[in-house]
Amino acid sequence: IGIPEFHVNLTDYPEWTELIGSKSDEHPAILRMDGNGMYDDLPEQEVVFRGRGNSTWNMKKKPYRFKMNKKTAVCGMKKAKSFALIANYIDCSLMRNTVALWLANYLEMPFANHCVPVKVYFNGICKGQYMLTEKTGIGSGSVDIDEEKGMIADPDLTEIAPALGLTADEYFNTWKNDFSAMLTAVMTTPSKGSLKEYIDLESVVNFFMVNYSAASHEF
Repeated sequence: IGIPEFHVNLTDYPEWTELIGSKSDEHPAILRMDGNGMYDDLPEQEVVFRGRGNSTWNMKKKPYRFKMNKKTAVCGMKKAKSFALIANYIDCSLMRNTVALWLANYLEMPFANHCVPVKVYFNGICKGQYMLTEKTGIGSGSVDIDEEKGMIADPDLTEIAPALGLTADEYFNTWKNDFSAMLTAVMTTPSKGSLKEYIDLESVVNFFMVNYSAASHEF
């Protein structure tokens, strides 16, 4: 039994051997997945295919992203439209991201991605091993929060603050003051007891364990 195989064929540029141009350029494509006995196959279907990543986009082995027409459970993950294919180009072991995310899930850290090793074929060319994972966003298969309360990455304080009887600036300052108090407490090396007034020690320990296990990860 092998790992799942993703076969992606661009509709507009079937002759390309790799994605060219900007990572945000979207291309119509036909995708199918052979589960190879590990997961249910995905039948041939139309998707939107594009690049992803920041520094990793400029590496020889490109990271990808695809969007399906409807929410689908892929490789045992919760139903979603969009998924990412991480190249793991700077990780010779091809395991660092996987180990880090497994540890995060084992520690029951919220919003930790899941991952499945897969093989990717682009326009018929084998691109090697990738890591399939969820695309981070609001949804039951990712960051499961109330969308009307704003995204964590970019909250609209002008909508949130009035419900608390504050202006956007006043609400932002409450965050700023809390962070400054925590930073001062850490920099002045207080006792363990006083640190607990400003930070959740267990979550901090978990954070460092996961990030150090990943070292220079690709996320």
